[in-house]
Amino acid sequence: MIPGVYPYYDGKYGAPEANEEDPQSHNPLWDMAQSEGHIKNTQFFTTFYANVKFLKHFSYDVNLNYKDYRYESMSVNTDYGKYSFSTDQWIAAPKDPADLYTRMAYVRENHWKLTHLLNYNQTFYKHDTGMLLGFEEERFVKRTTDTAKLGLIDSSVGDSSSATTPSSIGGTGEEFTSRSYFGRINYAFDSRYLFEVNMRYDGSSRFAPDNRWGLFSIFLCRVENQ
Repeated sequence: MIPGVYPYYDGKYGAPEANEEDPQSHNPLWDMAQSEGHIKNTQFFTTFYANVKFLKHFSYDVNLNYKDYRYESMSVNTDYGKYSFSTDQWIAAPKDPADLYTRMAYVRENHWKLTHLLNYNQTFYKHDTGMLLGFEEERFVKRTTDTAKLGLIDSSVGDSSSATTPSSIGGTGEEFTSRSYFGRINYAFDSRYLFEVNMRYDGSSRFAPDNRWGLFSIFLCRVENQ
């Protein structure tokens, strides 16, 4: 059995014509034309890093990571129906434009993190000393919007302004900010006796205003046998 040919002529998409075929068979061109639109993704990433050494025993590091992401999509329902050219009649009539919809979605995401580090290291005789001071800040923002409207004035025009009846409107928002101050002091004598103190003061917008900041500390002491 040879499949029938589904023509496209004078703005109409042909329906199955062969007697042996299922009347519900699809015209591939008709399938592709049922929904029109686009999807666009745009992403920008960058990292900046610098290291400066000064006064022999000091070094300074700065690091910035930045990301910007944008998403846009539009989908338009365009039901063209199926037409029998042999009988000159509609097998499946096109939908009324009032029943067609247009949908648009947007996503915007922005994220950055900035880190500063100041290091000090020095060795004299059997003494090894070190110090670290740091600051880190991070921010994340995301917004989404999703709208749909029914009743296209013209199925070839998919802008929201060309539809007459709002169907659904949705959107979300998410954001947080964090900030940290931290430091470390370490000392070693004769590579055997090791002492280290770590402290950090962290804040995050994810917590309630009265509980956003916390102080954390760790003290380490170790003796190594030789």
